[in-house]
Amino acid sequence: MQTNPQVEAKLPAFLEHLQKLIDTNYPSGSGMPQVVMMEGSKFIKIIRQYPDGSMGRSVHCFIDKATGNILKAASWNAPAKHPRGNILVDFTGVGAYGADYLK
Repeated sequence: MQTNPQVEAKLPAFLEHLQKLIDTNYPSGSGMPQVVMMEGSKFIKIIRQYPDGSMGRSVHCFIDKATGNILKAASWNAPAKHPRGNILVDFTGVGAYGADYLK
């Protein structure tokens, strides 16, 4: 599945937004994780990884390639079912530590 062109256009700004959230909310002595993405067939996986590899990596959230919905990670390979936000509308629904819980 091709990525929606609008979603593709918003991804750099979304990744920059996430990196700023991480930089301001993580303890300064821990070494800041970097945000990277891995593209799958239906979703884009946003990953936090530490540059030195000391603390591994984890899924920050998933982005639906067709709609731009922000999804919480249910596991390393799968998103949760319900969207938390949408990168086409705004960048709410996600914080420094991952996608928000449902309220």
